[in-house]
This record gives sequence, C-alpha cells and structure tokens, in this order.
Amino acid sequence: MNKIIKALKTFIYMVLILCVTVVGFVYGFLNKINRTDTHKAERFENAPSIMETTRITEGTTTTYTQTKKYTTPAQTAEITSGIKEYDLWPDKQIINIMLIGHDGRSNKEKGRSDTMILATLNVKEHSIQLTSFMRDLYVQIPGYKDNRINLSYQLGGMSLLQETIEKNFQIPVDGNIEVDFKAFEKAIDSIGGIDVELNTSEARYLGYEKAGTAHMDGRMALIYARLRAVGNCDYERTERQRKVLTAAFEKVTNMNPVKVIDLLNQCLPMVTTDMTNMEIIRLATKVLSVDYNKPETFRIPIDGAYKAEVIRGMEVLKPDLDKNRKALQESLYNRK
Repeated sequence: MNKIIKALKTFIYMVLILCVTVVGFVYGFLNKINRTDTHKAERFENAPSIMETTRITEGTTTTYTQTKKYTTPAQTAEITSGIKEYDLWPDKQIINIMLIGHDGRSNKEKGRSDTMILATLNVKEHSIQLTSFMRDLYVQIPGYKDNRINLSYQLGGMSLLQETIEKNFQIPVDGNIEVDFKAFEKAIDSIGGIDVELNTSEARYLGYEKAGTAHMDGRMALIYARLRAVGNCDYERTERQRKVLTAAFEKVTNMNPVKVIDLLNQCLPMVTTDMTNMEIIRLATKVLSVDYNKPETFRIPIDGAYKAEVIRGMEVLKPDLDKNRKALQESLYNRK
C-alpha cells in the first residue's frame, strides 16, 4: 500500500511540474506581445473638452455612462451630461476581435487606422467572418464630433475605436489586436508568402503577366492590400484586405505545429493587444477546439444603406445606421 501511495505522490508531483512548465512556457510566449494601457489617457491630451465613457456590464446588458469633462491648464471641472444606455448583443459562443492595421507611427504621433476588420469566431457553427469597416464611414465618436471612423483610433487608440464600434453598431468587441505595416510584411514573409487570385486590372497594375493566381511576398501583399488605384477605390480595397487575411489564414492552418511555434516567435513581438494572457489563452482554447471553415466576408456599410457626402470639407460615407446595424447583427448572430 505504501508503495502505491508513494508512486501516486510521485505521479502527482510529475504532473504538477509538467503543468507549471507548460504554463511558464505559454506565459513566456505570450509576454512577447506588446500591451497597451495608455489609450484612455491619450484621449485627455487631445481636446480641452471631451466625453469620458464608462462601460458597465450586468448580465446581458451593457450600459455606457458618458461624463463631460472640461480641462484647462489652470483647472479641471466635471459636469455630468445625459446618460446614454444601449444593449450590446453578447453571446459566449461568438467572439469578436478587432484587427487594426496602421502606418507604424509612434504613440505620440498616432496615425489613423488604415485597416479595421472585425474577426468573428462562431464556436457553435465553426465559422469565421471577416467584416471590414470602411475608413471613410461617418459615425458618432464618443466625446468628439461625428467624423470618419478611422479618426477614433488616432484620437484614442484601440480603446476609443472599440467604443465607437460598440456605440454605433451595438455589438461587443471582446479584444483588439493591432499591427503596423512593417510587421505585416514580415508576417507574410514568415509564412512563405501567400497566393492571391488577381483580375486583369490588378495584374497589370502590379506588374504580373496575366490574371490568375499570383504568389506574393510581404511587400507585394501590402501593396495589394492598400491598392486603391484599381477598381472601385476603397470598396475593392477592403475586399482585397479580406482576401489577404483569408489566404494567410489558410496558409497558417496547414502548417505543422513546429513551424507555427517558429512563426509565433517571430511575429508576436510585432503585435500589440489590450487582451491579457489569460484572455488570449481562453480565446486560443476555443479556436483550437474546433475546425473552422474558410472565412466568410462582410462589409460595412452595406450596399444601398449609405450616401457619399461632403461634410465640413470631408468626403465621407454617411451610413443609414439602423440598416447597417441590423445587417451586421443579423450576419454575426443570425438574428432578425
């Protein structure tokens, strides 16, 4: 009996040591990711009068309380304005992660986000949807005048961009991941490039001999993803961005685990997120637990639910928010 107990204790110790080793390895891996916790503070540096938004979640209802703050070098006064409440559409089986691409300026000179794609993982239906938000979309930015949606990132980073998405479209954003264009190039090169289907106009502009499948390295993939000179300007540009992400997704899912680990070693230091290590582990657990289908794509604004206008000298796309909000919620949650 004593030998059995001793053997059992030894086994338990070995399991504990293994668990500690694995957890240490995973956390060491994830600690390579850049973290941001300064975006909310940045909002207070850009305007003498702003709206501070407080997010409170109780059960399935998320409440946003907005407080107007006036700040001057001499004094700070606080006046509480009207409280605005609206419900998000939470679903534990559906995870929304905002992917942000920007031009790599420093935090003190933050550029506008060039790419905003919401990656939605539906664990129950084993599906992924990539939703592009066009950068000229004219929306409400909490604390500021209505403006292009990509200005929210410049004013308050991923935090304010998240608030803007949630306020206008009433869907939760569970986390944000951002990468600059240099990191994007390196990531594509790290997976050996991608294959993308080109039409005749794209092939001619990019210097390929003919339309069809083209192999691209990181530099060419970036040029392709940012291309606006061919086709219907920003509409097709956002479609190209989704095609690049889909091609990269398919390439990575077919890599062996050793190459994936090597890829993460190279790419994680080029990524910035507001998610904690535990949140990333939970997300990864859900992602790895099922086999996902090829990503579906979507775009906001939807066709027929916006107008091209000039507002305060800006060329913008003014959406019918009710129609776009309903279309997005139906697409993500299959609710009508």
